[in-house]
Amino acid sequence: MKTKHNRKNCSEDYYILKDSKSFGLLLEVKSYYFGKKETISKIKTHIEYEKRNDLTWKNIEEEKLDVAIVIHVNKKRYNTQDVDNIAKVILDALKNNSSKSYLIKDDSQIIRLLVYKKLRACSENSDTDQVSISIRKHDPKKEMKLIRSFTLINKKEWEKYSNKNDTKN
Repeated sequence: MKTKHNRKNCSEDYYILKDSKSFGLLLEVKSYYFGKKETISKIKTHIEYEKRNDLTWKNIEEEKLDVAIVIHVNKKRYNTQDVDNIAKVILDALKNNSSKSYLIKDDSQIIRLLVYKKLRACSENSDTDQVSISIRKHDPKKEMKLIRSFTLINKKEWEKYSNKNDTKN
């Protein structure tokens, strides 16, 4: 039985590309023909919202980019869904294909792509995946490094985590 998504059936870990602009979604990334169209439509709807509420997204439309996609999936999809198919669906949603809802003109702008499929930590019965998409202007001097986002953790935990990780670098 599928459950409604909420904070409890999402992973507690939320990773983004360091020094990037990012957004997250709760949806199942479907990569088969009809499901792919549905997934792209949902992502494009979210892109419209992002662009309406944050004009800085317009600054990347024609830039060379680094992109990171982190998806938390249930155990069944973790064992069967290919990361290249996940990436293709998300990149198709990000680019301009006769729609006003896009972040980039073409996926050829992407110089580096990091795709990370992670097993969702809780509520294996839910079909809702957690996806984070991080985008930054390409800089060959910067590593493609994922960091834990402050978005889903409290400030005290973030400070503890970031201080611990800063000493490792």
